[in-house]
Amino acid sequence: MAGMARTGTAVAPRQGSITLDLVEFRAPLSSTREPHCASGTAPLWLEHGADRAGGGYFDQLDHRNASNACDFKPLRVTRRQIFVFATLDELGLSGPSRRWITAWNFCSAPLRHAGSVFVRSVDLDGRLLDESRDLYDLAFALFALASAYQRSGDSFLADEALALLTFVHEGLAHPQSGFAESLPPLAPTSSESAHASVGGMRLLAAAQRQARLS
Repeated sequence: MAGMARTGTAVAPRQGSITLDLVEFRAPLSSTREPHCASGTAPLWLEHGADRAGGGYFDQLDHRNASNACDFKPLRVTRRQIFVFATLDELGLSGPSRRWITAWNFCSAPLRHAGSVFVRSVDLDGRLLDESRDLYDLAFALFALASAYQRSGDSFLADEALALLTFVHEGLAHPQSGFAESLPPLAPTSSESAHASVGGMRLLAAAQRQARLS
């Protein structure tokens, strides 16, 4: 697809900030959700969510003036934006097509890991903060690739999704069963960490069903 880059090498929300909630996108969209998407959440993030100077998308917006309220850019948010905007594009809203392509281009450069797939986060200028490959984040990446591919039919996106799945199954496979939470591996130190690992596996399974690539 024209304009799409094809090469390239969690912090709690601050008080008084808003984050992108995807509850309404996790199930098939119904007509009851479309008016809210068109008049509320979607225009807000289409207008204020993109970092037009540094590229990519902000993690949080200040509830008072919709300005950026976070000092880093996580992979998870950028991939969520691709998923959401590809879905909104399918609904016929104006603007989302250009936005999800822009988000993908950011993933293809600053968020691309030098070894394989994607890093966890960069700063506002695109400099590396956390090079971990996180299962939960990568599952969202698969959701994004599947949604963008279903919207565009671009075989490059399907190839990217298959490469991501290969990395997860080979690079994050746990020696006992299932998958590791991240690479480098993290030692489970809390119930929150265990929840993240289980959540990542469940999200990955759902993403594979979405992609129809499992």
